[in-house]
Amino acid sequence: MPKTPGWADSLREVAPLLSLGIQLALIVVVSVIIGWWVDQRYGTGPWGVLIGAVFGTGSGLYHFIRTALGMKDRH
Repeated sequence: MPKTPGWADSLREVAPLLSLGIQLALIVVVSVIIGWWVDQRYGTGPWGVLIGAVFGTGSGLYHFIRTALGMKDRH
């Protein structure tokens, strides 16, 4: 008789996906904060924040997709 998946098994399955969303958000936020710091330090206006947002979003999505595709290959 096959074992029915329990709460712990389900949580173990989705935990990597939950952490991916948090990682994506953190990458974007940290990049924007660095851009804000550059703007404050060098008086470059909104350009540091904008470049930080674009760079953070791009690199965060790259990491997200690469990791998600790697997870798919494991199953």
